[in-house]
Amino acid sequence: MQKTLTTVVDGTTLDRQTPTVFGAVAQTFVRAFHALAERRRIAREIAELHAMTDRDLKDIGIERCDIGAVARGAFEPFESRRNRARLSGG
Repeated sequence: MQKTLTTVVDGTTLDRQTPTVFGAVAQTFVRAFHALAERRRIAREIAELHAMTDRDLKDIGIERCDIGAVARGAFEPFESRRNRARLSGG
């Protein structure tokens, strides 16, 4: 059975359910499972990109040094960086 916790924030009453110990442990395992799955996806993607030739990588618009950023979703193509710098005056 979950209890309801009433909290007043900036004059507004918020009701939220307090998690049970089992629920908190389950959430921790779910987060760990998702983090592990994401790490495995990134590792697979890095391995696939490293297996490509430099010419193939150039065809898709990345260089070998960009592989980690591409796999993690943090890649920004050079043209975008150059355009942003030009627009900001840098």
